[in-house]
Amino acid sequence: MSDDSPYDPKAYWTERGRSYKQDFHMRYERILRESGRDRNQGLIFALLGEAPFRSFLDIGCGYGLYLKGVEDRFANLQRVVGCDISPTQLDEARHFLGPDSRVELMEVDGESLPYPDESFDVCLTYGVGVHVPHERIHAFLTEILRVTRGRYLFLESGSEAYERTSKYYFAHDYEAIFSELGYRTELLAELDPAVKECLRRVVKS
Repeated sequence: MSDDSPYDPKAYWTERGRSYKQDFHMRYERILRESGRDRNQGLIFALLGEAPFRSFLDIGCGYGLYLKGVEDRFANLQRVVGCDISPTQLDEARHFLGPDSRVELMEVDGESLPYPDESFDVCLTYGVGVHVPHERIHAFLTEILRVTRGRYLFLESGSEAYERTSKYYFAHDYEAIFSELGYRTELLAELDPAVKECLRRVVKS
């Protein structure tokens, strides 16, 4: 996709899908070698372990990093699902998860999730909303809330700096949007103040 064309998230992430996995996972493995841990994964898995759950949905799952962690750590889950807008990302996820994985992968438009109301005990988004244009963010979040019957863990950046420097990033007022939808957010951890990256739990008002 050329830099002067309108932003199409599906086209962008389909084109970038394979290189993103290679680049990101190299950085991820370097962090693990240097620090011995992934802070964000540790926080999320600790939160997941606080209460029983039987089903898990990762929206914008990319190449499956968190899906693999969930499947490995919570062996008794009845259903683990990852969905993404990018077919190349999902191809990478299939390879990363391996042939014995029970994770279901599905290519979807985030504004229309093919699941009944309250299908999942836990839903997760990590760095997904920042790529959703302003005119689509309400529909995107509404669908996630519709299919969630338990906990929605929300790890996103709200940095306006992204939006000022790239057409591929969007800073949303998440608290206001969730309030309009009848929900509120609980701040669980401030991970990177420079880009306003925070881990929140979304709960009914």
